[in-house]
Formats: sequence, C-alpha cells, structure tokens
Amino acid sequence: MRVLLATEGPSDENVAISLIQFACPGSEVVPKQFVSRGIRAVQRAVPDLVRAAHFQRYDALVIHFDLDATYNQNESLASNQRISEILSDIEKTVSTLRDIGRPIAIKRVLMTPAQSTDAWLMWGNHDGDGRTWERTARDWLKQQLYGTPPRGLEAKSSAHVQNLLARLQTSEVAPPTLQAFLDALSVASR
Repeated sequence: MRVLLATEGPSDENVAISLIQFACPGSEVVPKQFVSRGIRAVQRAVPDLVRAAHFQRYDALVIHFDLDATYNQNESLASNQRISEILSDIEKTVSTLRDIGRPIAIKRVLMTPAQSTDAWLMWGNHDGDGRTWERTARDWLKQQLYGTPPRGLEAKSSAHVQNLLARLQTSEVAPPTLQAFLDALSVASR
C-alpha cells in the first residue's frame, strides 16, 4: 500500500511511519514536507494533500493532527468538531476531482491523538490505562520523554516508538485514540 502522510511535527511523523508499517507491513510511506508545522499548516494543506494522493495514485492518505482541547473522552471521536472539519474539507476536495480511472478511491485515515502522540509513547514505555495517559498534561509528557527543555525529539521519538510497538504486541488495551487509528489502518489495508 502506498501512503501519503501529513503530520503536525517531525516526531509525530516518526510515530506515524512506524505505526503504519506495523499495522500494514510492506507499506511505502511518503511523508509530506511542510515549511511550517502544526494544526493550521495541516488544515491549509488538506486540499493539496487530497489532490496529490488522488493524482499521484496513492492508495491511502493519512493525516495526523492532535485533538487538543477539542476532545472530550466521553464523546465519540466521530462527533469531534476538529475531525468533522477535516473530513468535510477532504470530502469537498474529493468531490471536485476529475476521474482518472482509479479502480478504488483513496482511503482516508485520520491519526488523531487526544493531545499528542507523546501519550501513546508514554503508554508504550509504561503500559497502564491508556485513557489516563491521554488525559495527562502534554507538557509533563514531553518533559518525561524529551527532557527539560525538550531536545532531540526526532531521535528520541524513534527510540520510544520501539517500546510502543512492543507494547502493542503484548497489551490488550491501547489508548482509545491509538486503537481508533490502528483500526482505521486495518480497514484501509483491505
């Protein structure tokens, strides 16, 4: 499966690539390079990402963004406003694309951690209740993973993601947003 990937940041990119290749072995993941990072850069890029995935004949488009304060763990991910907005932008763009004879439409997968992929990495390092890790303060997670001040995020996230992949093979209960991403990848790979 050929995957076009867009993430908010470089450490998120490391985590995403590893998780995609874990869930969909043999996948070719091509990260989109951004001049700036963050949710606004991802939102602005959605139409271009959809067009690139369509016309360059990618099988799947994976877009990462953190839910931050928009996420209430008592609601379903499907009812989240930020997710709804991104999905709406994707569908608007898809509706404008000319037919190029694709046998199947681009599969669209959202990677939406509650606050950051740092909660997923901490769960990978320490197990425990995934919902609790997702509620843990982002700044504290970042300090635990990358130090104070945070340094070497890309290299350290690559090391931490190995623990995450190992934990996924031994634990039955992943953080809910991580499990949702893995489930969406499973559906996309069919």
